[in-house]
Amino acid sequence: MASPSISFDQIPYSWKRKGTYAEIRPRYDRRGLYDYPTKVLLVGQMATGATASALVRKPITRDTDAPAFFGAGSPLAQMVAAFRKVNRISELWAIGVADAAGAVAAVRTITVTGAPTDSGTLALYIGGKRLPIGVSSIDTVTTIATAIAAAINEETSLLFTATSAVGVVTLTAKAKGTCGSAVDIRLNYYDDETTPAGISVAVGQTTAGATDPTVQGVFDLVTNEWFTDFPIQWSDSANMALVDAEMARRYDAMAKLDAHTYVGLSATYAAGTTWSSSRNSPFVSALPAKASPNAPWEWAAVMAAVATRYLTDDPARQLGSLVLGGLKAPKPEDCYTEEEQNLLLNKGLSTFDRLDDGTVTVNRIVTTYQKTSAGVDDEAWLDIMVPKTMSRIRYDWNTFVTSQYPRAKLVQDESPAASSLDTDESVVTPRKMLGTWMARAKKYLDAVWIQDIAYTRENSMFAIDDVDRNRLNGRQPVMIAGNLIVLAGLLEFAA
Repeated sequence: MASPSISFDQIPYSWKRKGTYAEIRPRYDRRGLYDYPTKVLLVGQMATGATASALVRKPITRDTDAPAFFGAGSPLAQMVAAFRKVNRISELWAIGVADAAGAVAAVRTITVTGAPTDSGTLALYIGGKRLPIGVSSIDTVTTIATAIAAAINEETSLLFTATSAVGVVTLTAKAKGTCGSAVDIRLNYYDDETTPAGISVAVGQTTAGATDPTVQGVFDLVTNEWFTDFPIQWSDSANMALVDAEMARRYDAMAKLDAHTYVGLSATYAAGTTWSSSRNSPFVSALPAKASPNAPWEWAAVMAAVATRYLTDDPARQLGSLVLGGLKAPKPEDCYTEEEQNLLLNKGLSTFDRLDDGTVTVNRIVTTYQKTSAGVDDEAWLDIMVPKTMSRIRYDWNTFVTSQYPRAKLVQDESPAASSLDTDESVVTPRKMLGTWMARAKKYLDAVWIQDIAYTRENSMFAIDDVDRNRLNGRQPVMIAGNLIVLAGLLEFAA
């Protein structure tokens, strides 16, 4: 009979026939950290021309996928394009949401007046996309408006279709709801761009977009499906309440579907802080920008692209100074001051920096969490690295234990059956599980996800439940590694 310290899954103890038999199986005690299966689901509206049905998730592997699936110029197609400019590594899916019942499409206008006295270029920007319109000194306002409408319709990545009449260009949003009103339309983003002499261009709105769809249908569809990151188009209170509840549910110990949501805000300082005053989730990050050429859903997509790309490599490392590629920064006068940025961070809003050349970089990505359930100010979940690091540790630990002890029996440390367990994975004791945990924690220390392994060792424990002999309860505290975010020094001189 085989030694009681060795258990077999395939070779029966009762086998009597002469022969040599070898059972092959892996050992996991030297297994390194498990790869984290990052999986992003972009959520936004569809538009005219979509070939995919609403609420059907689609894998995205090519730049041509999203315009075909969700309609060229749709908010969702724009989100996909913005994400893929920064991150082509993470597994990417997208799901389109149809317009809400009774929704109203925004109608915008571009009105040209005057008469050009010289030839030049009209630099029109719609959602950050530059449309150069050639203007001749002999053009009329009708000719110019016709050229503008043609340029808009030719650029299918825009959210609008256009018509023109007597110097007025009418733009109608391809998707209904507030998105059409949120798109920035302007002239002359760069300092060396000027409107041709003699003409004036005014941007207006004849119909405000109204009634956005709900994200609930998306959450219902993927309720038991693993997605780690949800950049979404909308930031209204109704949808954010659904987001907060769903992210909390997914992060729960029993769901084990850890996820994070990203939203962008087009907001002044006052509007941004008003928005964040009703938010309080460790699993949501919001990035506000005032008067940005890019739509807020593009900011959400790019923030998510950077976060998923780099936090997958190292969940404990800050994102500061990374480039938010593809975004046009607000003009310097529209950027938040340093004092405002500090206040935004204290109110659960992330911040960015504008470099002299217009490049947008991460300053600090935080969560909207600000208070405990008792209403006490709390910074436990301030930085996005906290939920991301704890998610990685939980995922790795759960996966390792499941692999190492798939069919283990559980006995007390003092049991005679615990006398020779070093190489036997069929029996576990509290002491053995503690040793397994500390060996795993050492790997988290080596990866610099955590610090102070002595703290973890002194405060960790496992015990068999007093009532249920099949249950092992554990306490496994860790101290997450910090980041050099603020350097405060007293620089003194000799008087």
